[in-house]
Amino acid sequence: MEVSGYMIREALKGHDLKRTLAAAQFESTLYAFDGEKKAAPMDVYTAFSVAERAIAKLQYAQTMVNVKVMVDVLGERLSLCEAIKRVGGASRAEKMWRKAAGEKDKKQRYSYGESDDAGTVRKAGETRAIATIAPESAVAQAQLVAKYTSALRVAIAGANAQEVEIEGLDPALFA
Repeated sequence: MEVSGYMIREALKGHDLKRTLAAAQFESTLYAFDGEKKAAPMDVYTAFSVAERAIAKLQYAQTMVNVKVMVDVLGERLSLCEAIKRVGGASRAEKMWRKAAGEKDKKQRYSYGESDDAGTVRKAGETRAIATIAPESAVAQAQLVAKYTSALRVAIAGANAQEVEIEGLDPALFA
């Protein structure tokens, strides 16, 4: 069956909802008052179990797609799997350089007192640390890392639209 990353993602959401609902219902099926109609625990468990197996099969298919599909990120060829693994680190690096370039995080922006001096003053009113990088250099590095992060995201989005043949994948998982 030919599938795309987006198809798998949406199917996973559907089966995750089924699993979550079955798990939430299970405990309430264990007891009932006289005359009270409830689903049988085994039926709810079966729904949960079927959803779990479907999720496992879809995650396997997702892994296969991620390994088979190749992307180009600023001239570097890598698997979709590796691009996905890199984007988190690239985002964290971008955040670090933005902060170094002078973008204050939310904690600093709304704080009072000398928290802006944290780590740059040995004793209040005494020696101050000197910046180890010029603001212009930090801005340039932030822009460079942001370009790389953006390129990863664009490559991932495009790759998730590609359809890949996954042998033995049951079309019923997408119904």
